[in-house]
Amino acid sequence: MNDLSTILSEPVARLGASTITLGHALAFAALLFLGLFVALVIALWRSAKARAVAAAEAADHARDAEARMAGILQSQAEMQGRMGAIAEVFGARQAELTQSIGQRSRDRRRKRRRVREKSKEEARRERAAAKIENVERRRGQELKRGQEHREREAAHHEEVRREEAIGLH
Repeated sequence: MNDLSTILSEPVARLGASTITLGHALAFAALLFLGLFVALVIALWRSAKARAVAAAEAADHARDAEARMAGILQSQAEMQGRMGAIAEVFGARQAELTQSIGQRSRDRRRKRRRVREKSKEEARRERAAAKIENVERRRGQELKRGQEHREREAAHHEEVRREEAIGLH
């Protein structure tokens, strides 16, 4: 121990009237080291606290962002549901429209067909009426011809009878 005290008491530097020994220098260095160590611990503690606050803020921000995303996703799902409903309604209405257009088209075709059939029927009736008139005319003409022919024959037979009657007497 004596050796240690003699080593620590040796002067290392002189400042004005003061002499700085090796023990003083080592004590100052130890105090300086201790002060720096305490400052480092305080700085690390503050930075850890700041990191914890930043992490909490980041977690809050993440929760807020997640809540906003959930709201957006819910809105999107609702919108998709509405769009699906709108598409379904428009599809049904389009089907109804297509059906009504098809029905109108069929009705028009039927109406045109009936008009054509009526006109054909009327034409047939007119032709039939014309044929009946022609037949009646022909009959009338044939009857006239027949009567004329019979009259001629009767006149011819009367002449023959007269001649026979005259020749027999």
